[in-house]
Amino acid sequence: MRLTGLEQMQIGRVMARCRGDLRAAYALGRALTEAVPRSELMWEQLARDALDFDRPGEAVTILERLHPDSGALSGRAGYYNWLTNAYHLLDQHDRELDAAQRARRQFPRNLATLRMELLALAALGRGREVNQHFDEIDALPPDPIRLPAPVMREIALDLAAHGDSAAARTALDRTLAWHASRPATEQATASLRFERAQTYYAAGYADSARAIAADLVRAHPQNEQYAGLLGALAAQRGDRAEAARIDRLLVTLERPLGRGQATYWRACIAALLGERDTAVDLLARALEAGYVYQVRYLNAHVEPSFAALRGYPRFQKLLRPKG
Repeated sequence: MRLTGLEQMQIGRVMARCRGDLRAAYALGRALTEAVPRSELMWEQLARDALDFDRPGEAVTILERLHPDSGALSGRAGYYNWLTNAYHLLDQHDRELDAAQRARRQFPRNLATLRMELLALAALGRGREVNQHFDEIDALPPDPIRLPAPVMREIALDLAAHGDSAAARTALDRTLAWHASRPATEQATASLRFERAQTYYAAGYADSARAIAADLVRAHPQNEQYAGLLGALAAQRGDRAEAARIDRLLVTLERPLGRGQATYWRACIAALLGERDTAVDLLARALEAGYVYQVRYLNAHVEPSFAALRGYPRFQKLLRPKG
């Protein structure tokens, strides 16, 4: 079949994102807006590419001139996801909350928009309000890209990253209680077990986290996420030999389409071992390889393994928005 030039560019953009080449995806996204300048869908798409390419300011400039309540963007909660994430990275949390609350009014039964509001409240230091709304997370139907467990954990991590350790502890404990309340068959799934292990890790229950992570690694020895968490736990307890062994394993698990996942976990291990420059270098490599988990710079901002790096100038420079 013959593809039009626009179709070829769009396929090229998607493939670039799959490869982790976010620079090429951004360039192709811009070319698409130049080819179809009146398409708000193309402009929204470019805003997402700009956000992932560490240009949240550009993403905001694009999104603020679009019309999310009418036309092609009507009924799309994703618009507000990119906008609020960009505001969050720019530390413009009042504007973030305003956009999140607009999204909530338009999509009141959407877990993704509740997440937006709670992240904004967490950043503004309004942890009590966050925990007042916490039960709503499980009461809403799951969003296609947002599930209760990771949303709960992300909110708790953001509370901690913004200095509200008491509210973060409450949120983590409630997240663990949620895990314990799930049916046994659901608790047994690998994805939910990994989520539970990460929550244990964030909450300081290292032995519980390690028991799950070790079992997952035995069952899935080629999974870089499971190995990475086990390595981070080894580094956290000061077991340098085990941390080094897993670091070597992660080198072998970095795949062409892995988009820096294994390297990201190596950065976590180095940070926990106190090797700050190595950690920043590895994180930079992961980001250059296209690391994306939810929003890639936002994830590094709340990552508990990087807590000791938050005041380190090289780490701050790496995460500082570039546009």
